[in-house]
Amino acid sequence: MKTPVRKTEGVFVFAIAAVTASAMLASVARAGANLDTFSYENVEPSPYPGIFTADLGNMRWDDRCVSVEYRLNTTMDPIGDGFGVPPLPLAEVAPAIQAAMDSWNDIPTSYIEMNLEGTVNNPGLPRYDFINEVNFNRPYTSYIGSSRAITLLRTTDLADGTDIDRDGDSDVSAGIGTCQDVDGDGDIEFPAGVYAAGTILDNDIQFIIVPWTVDEQLVLQGVWDLVSTAIHEFGHGHGLAHSAIYETGGTDGTPATMGYPGDNFDQLAQRSLHPDDIAWSSFLYPEGTRDEGPGALQDGDIAFDERYAVVSGNVSDEHGSPIAGALVFARDYSNRIVSSAVAGKSRLGVDAFGGYYYLPEEILVQDGAYELPVPKGIYRIGVEPNDRFPEATLGSMYLGRLAEYFGRQTFTEEYYSGKKESGHEVSLGTAVPVFAFESKTGIDLVIEDNVFLEYANPLDLAAFDFLGGVSIGPHGNLLAVRIPVEQVNAVDEGRGVIVQGALFGTFPWAFSTIAEYPSAMITTGRVAANGIVTVDTNHPLVRAAPFTGQDRDFTPLYAGGKSLGLGAIAEHVLPRQGKDFFLVLEFSPEEDPLFPGTSPLGILGDFVTEGETAYGMAYYSRDKGKTWSAENPLLNYHFGLVVSPR
Repeated sequence: MKTPVRKTEGVFVFAIAAVTASAMLASVARAGANLDTFSYENVEPSPYPGIFTADLGNMRWDDRCVSVEYRLNTTMDPIGDGFGVPPLPLAEVAPAIQAAMDSWNDIPTSYIEMNLEGTVNNPGLPRYDFINEVNFNRPYTSYIGSSRAITLLRTTDLADGTDIDRDGDSDVSAGIGTCQDVDGDGDIEFPAGVYAAGTILDNDIQFIIVPWTVDEQLVLQGVWDLVSTAIHEFGHGHGLAHSAIYETGGTDGTPATMGYPGDNFDQLAQRSLHPDDIAWSSFLYPEGTRDEGPGALQDGDIAFDERYAVVSGNVSDEHGSPIAGALVFARDYSNRIVSSAVAGKSRLGVDAFGGYYYLPEEILVQDGAYELPVPKGIYRIGVEPNDRFPEATLGSMYLGRLAEYFGRQTFTEEYYSGKKESGHEVSLGTAVPVFAFESKTGIDLVIEDNVFLEYANPLDLAAFDFLGGVSIGPHGNLLAVRIPVEQVNAVDEGRGVIVQGALFGTFPWAFSTIAEYPSAMITTGRVAANGIVTVDTNHPLVRAAPFTGQDRDFTPLYAGGKSLGLGAIAEHVLPRQGKDFFLVLEFSPEEDPLFPGTSPLGILGDFVTEGETAYGMAYYSRDKGKTWSAENPLLNYHFGLVVSPR
């Protein structure tokens, strides 16, 4: 039996122990861009002594509390620690914070409402006190901003007069219908009633002590932008997870606001909400779904169903087993990603002392279902692994990490292909359009049963650690990886092979740019006994020119209708000729003005520090492919061929 991995998460357990003693009711955990959270909902025994399983909770404000009041901490004025940047007066901080909240408040299809309602004087860090605090006192950490939420561990009936945080002051009143400060002491009281597991009770937005600005020019000079950072943190504050959209695609390189802020240009772009951010805020708090209360339409509101459709289905492998943690996304026909979701429902291992555990997949995973809110339109629905790129922890707090632990996030990105959807498709790049003008169910994605023959040229030089394990690619070079044909044919299982395409690890230096390379190709070549390498770049088997890379991810070059033909070449032609497959990526001939001698795209690789194979499979050419040399140890790149049995 696989040994469970123990984790601890004290803030979500011990801080709310006082409200976890009531009877447990059913709760359906939903993945996606909704933060999931530790809970003790539907506790059942596991095969491991002292360890139980429980549903994950959905982090969300209760509808009685969706007019969320925050208070600005006034103990630091101005904010920031200098470094040559003028500190930011508190008088400029408050409007910037409210502007960040208004980015979410102004969504016409979402009824969440967040406002700055006064101040608080707290010289320390925010406390569990039902004062939703905006605080700039946090010492330096790896996160410039954070959202700390206290949530219910299980569905709970809060009775009138209950002192939830045990400070001697009642936190629940039967005389109110919405969350408000009844007794005028600065903290919030909750209406008496039943609240679901995962309900947010207290949310504090914290910023570390660094130079902050609201000035766009200073942002471009490298100063942290308070507005975009605050928008991101208030997204977490009302229940949104990190988005897996690192770049929108097409001609737009910017990520979702709830995505990863890669560089200063991204910061300014993330002042405007991405379609993914808007769709998920609307999905969690949908306008027009109530006859009265916060979900009822008012002037300026638009019903969620008027503007959005929900695409839903399941993600499974070729045997029908659910794949929890897979990333599902919708691309429109300008190749832009408009929305993404994390598939699957999983439980969590817990004990009686506030610890949580990663248990085997067969114990925890319940399904591979997903829901994907999209603006009404026509889309290609795709699925990709929730792997290192994008990071496994992005999709949700727990499900993403569990998915990484289960080890099932190793498949190839592919698209929904309608009636041809199966675990054994000939052409992964083929996509059947999904007409999402009303909610669509049954869009089931089956992960392809294939093998990724991957080769990496790892960078493991301490002198280059400042680049995070990724080196700067030279301008104008061709980089190649050899895929031995005998390894391709070893996949055939006696039936022959299909070569479905190649994957190129791409990682542009400027995250907000589109990583467009002059070309990428699958071709053939040989390494002679004397070590001379020849690669046929004039007659590629598959070529894309230009080739648009995906930011911080493997980018597929699909073989399309050539998949079967490439398999036949692997079986019958290359062994006779003494050749192998070669994967080639071409860098721009232009120089990056910031890094002379390098490509404007600058980066190639995916933080590989240990190669999947030894050196000896990678090559580079400085003369357009006329001559090739063995890999340069300063070049870090990661390519592979996707192969399956016929």
